[in-house]
Amino acid sequence: MDILLEGLMELIFEIVFEGSLAASSSRRVPMPLRVLAGIVAGALFLGVVFIIVFVGIICFGETMNLPVVGVGLILLAVFFAGTVVYKFVKAVRGHSNDFDE
Repeated sequence: MDILLEGLMELIFEIVFEGSLAASSSRRVPMPLRVLAGIVAGALFLGVVFIIVFVGIICFGETMNLPVVGVGLILLAVFFAGTVVYKFVKAVRGHSNDFDE
């Protein structure tokens, strides 16, 4: 039963996240929907990062130095967020060049 629930959640997140990323960078979708899709993808990403940071602080906080672990996890989250923002801006700029032609 646990495997079924895990597979279902993975499928739902993949559809929503990949769909949001594809819609946010597609020029066939109107701009307000692209912005909304980008916000949804960003909110999902930040939610997952928050859960990972929270669980990491709880798990490692008992045995390790809590501020060091917290700062490390926050830096990791900032790195991943920066990567997502960079890819999103790169995709939007790549599609905006298509309008000039």
